[in-house]
Amino acid sequence: KEKSDEYYAQIKAERDKAVQQARKEAQYIIEDARRTANNVYEELKQLRKQAKNVSGQLALGAQTMLITIKNLGCTKENLKVTLTQLNRNLAVLKTQRKLGMIGQLQLDTVQNQRDKLAQSIDTLETTRENLGSSVALMCGLDANTIVMPADFETLYEGNLDKMSYNKDLEQAQKNSFLIWQKQDAVRSAYNSYDKNISGTAEAVKSAEDALAAAKESVVAAFDSTYKTVKDCRTTLAAKRTAQSQAELDLKTATVKYRKGIISKLAYQQAQDAVTTAKLNVESAYLSLYTAYNQYEWAKEGVLITTAAA
Repeated sequence: KEKSDEYYAQIKAERDKAVQQARKEAQYIIEDARRTANNVYEELKQLRKQAKNVSGQLALGAQTMLITIKNLGCTKENLKVTLTQLNRNLAVLKTQRKLGMIGQLQLDTVQNQRDKLAQSIDTLETTRENLGSSVALMCGLDANTIVMPADFETLYEGNLDKMSYNKDLEQAQKNSFLIWQKQDAVRSAYNSYDKNISGTAEAVKSAEDALAAAKESVVAAFDSTYKTVKDCRTTLAAKRTAQSQAELDLKTATVKYRKGIISKLAYQQAQDAVTTAKLNVESAYLSLYTAYNQYEWAKEGVLITTAAA
């Protein structure tokens, strides 16, 4: 009986030992699985951050290109006004040349200016089409497709009045992919730090310096974007004032022309001045729209910075 008790005690001890060993192995497997899951989660988190940043950059790039196409259209219309003026001047100069009032060289000079301007207009339109093709490719469309902008959403004064530098900067820093990326590098450096391993302390210091530089870069970029909006808003106000003055001048010129006080050419020049002033207002508005759009993206963390990625 004593031998039997010893036998069963031995079996129980071996069983308990096996159970304990199995528990340890199971715990190790669970911990390993958790570490793997955490690593996968961090990798997925990083990929999502990268994807969001890239998509934001692409969206901002496409929007900026569309606004540029629109702005180049204003420039083209402005050049066409100048071309119309040169055509009128050429007609007068040709008459003067027939009458011997001017030399051929003077006429040829203006004719060359007119021809070069016409070529510039054609080149400008080609540039617009190339940009439209680039936007199409960014959107995944066929290479032969040309995307041209429709009317943009109206930018109201209320949108501009709501801009808050400190609040918006805080949001930009919070959403900045660059800052997050450098913070992640600092965490990784600390995780790898070992006072007994050469170079790990330097790696931590380097990562911290890179993070500080990234924060400074984001602040500088945001500050520039904020000031650009303010400057563009001031420019737009000035262009609108100039348009109002040109319209008043046209009213005066209309009265004088009807009374025979000024020539038809002078009256047409007053009309051209109004057209140019309107185009300048539209161009200034588009510049403000571009700046504000970049500011809104900056708040989402999409900023052009000088810090290394």
